[in-house]
Amino acid sequence: MIFIKIILLIIASISFIIIASVNKYKILNKVMIVVFFLISAYFIVFPEQSDIVASYLEIKSGVNLVVYISVSILFLFIVSLYAKVKRQDKILTKIIRKRALDKYVDNFK
Repeated sequence: MIFIKIILLIIASISFIIIASVNKYKILNKVMIVVFFLISAYFIVFPEQSDIVASYLEIKSGVNLVVYISVSILFLFIVSLYAKVKRQDKILTKIIRKRALDKYVDNFK
C-alpha cells in the first residue's frame, strides 16, 4: 500500500510541476492548482479521511467524493481551455484579415 501511495504522490507532483511551470496562469489559477494538488496529496496519504469528509457531505464513499471533485476540476480545465482556444481564434482571425487587407492594398499601389 505504501508503494502505490509513493507512486501516486510522484505522479501528482510531476503533474503539478509541469502544469505550474509550463503554462502562464493567472494567480487564481495557480492557487486552484496548488489547492487541488494539496488535497490530492492529502487523500493519497490518508485515504480514510476521504470517507470521513464524504460522510460529512452525505456522499456514499470517499472514492465517490474524489471522483466528483476530479470530474469537476477536469470540467473547469476543459472550459478554460475552450475559452483560451476561442480567444486565440479571434486574435488569429484579426491578424489574418489585417494581413490580407495590407496585401490587397499593396497590390494596387
